[in-house]
Amino acid sequence: MAVATLVPAAAGPVDEAITAVRVQIAEVEEAIVSVASTIVEVKEAIVGVEVAIVGVEAAIVGAESSISALEVAIVAEEDRIVAYHGDLEAVDVAIADVARRAWQGFRLPDGIDPGLVASFTYEPVSATFSYGTHACRVAVDTETGVVSVEEYVVVHDCGTIVNPTIVEGQIHGGVAQGLGAALMEEVLYDENGQPLSSTLLDYHVPVSESMPDIRIEHLQIPSPYTPGGMKGMGEGGTNGSYAAVVNAVCAALPKVDWTDLTTPLSPSRVWEALHEQA
Repeated sequence: MAVATLVPAAAGPVDEAITAVRVQIAEVEEAIVSVASTIVEVKEAIVGVEVAIVGVEAAIVGAESSISALEVAIVAEEDRIVAYHGDLEAVDVAIADVARRAWQGFRLPDGIDPGLVASFTYEPVSATFSYGTHACRVAVDTETGVVSVEEYVVVHDCGTIVNPTIVEGQIHGGVAQGLGAALMEEVLYDENGQPLSSTLLDYHVPVSESMPDIRIEHLQIPSPYTPGGMKGMGEGGTNGSYAAVVNAVCAALPKVDWTDLTTPLSPSRVWEALHEQA
């Protein structure tokens, strides 16, 4: 029986080429694996970016919700209007610019008419009541009947005082009116009805010389029925001063019978009362 024996032949140029190709194929496979790994990494990065984008969008939505939930506060500060919106920077504009823009009448917001006019009527549930106390010291000349008011004090409450100068002016004027009615102002007629006091030469009114120094004490008790707590002002000076001056004269002359008291207590009337009593 014949036996065949294989003897490796010496490597030729073909074998070397095949080996080289195989090496190149292996390198290509390694490159393909590397590229595939890179693609996977890129895809993972893209997914991460997409996740980040979603997170940013959610944050924006949350911020918009937070901003929309904030209340815008608009207040007037001195001569400007300021708008506050949460922690955002305040925006302000001069009131004069707002008024000028409103009266120009063009490029105004929808539904806004030209002009800057507002009105409001408040009807309180109750009327307000002011309080006041008047005290004075007088001196009476028993020989002439002339009455001099030496000292005058007013303690009053008109609620919240907005302008103290105007309030004190009202009190001064009211005291003067009451003092005039108590001591000098009188409309006189003769038996034929002819007026005897048709000019200021005959109808005497208080002047600066006849007015005493007035000390005023303010009590500010706000009214619960008005928005600012203010009460009425003005008539307290008139009503209180008339009674205070007349009562002071009566107290200064206790021996005179004042049962049929007639005002004003002019010098002639006081002199007659003193001599009738005598």
